[in-house]
Amino acid sequence: MTVDVSPGLTLIVGAALLPLLPARLRGAYAVLLPLLGLLQLALLTPGVHGQVDYLGLQLVMLRVDRWSILFGCIFLIAAALSGLYALHVRKASQQVAALVYAGAA
Repeated sequence: MTVDVSPGLTLIVGAALLPLLPARLRGAYAVLLPLLGLLQLALLTPGVHGQVDYLGLQLVMLRVDRWSILFGCIFLIAAALSGLYALHVRKASQQVAALVYAGAA
């Protein structure tokens, strides 16, 4: 059984763990996390996942189709490139903010 979770959620949760890492590993982690999201995106099955009924409305947590995969790839590649570009940044708060922003987009 596979669990279909949004790659954006992976970036946000991974960003929360970033301050716990040593300063030497944060840059590599900020680059590898979007690449992990790309792998996760490639393994998602097309369709609607995580439907929840709330106050008579049907909320869809994750919808996977050809366009969402395309835009997900573009955003995750941009997040990986921005992590690569910002390898010199030493403040964990800036790296966390960048990954959360990429995950929320």
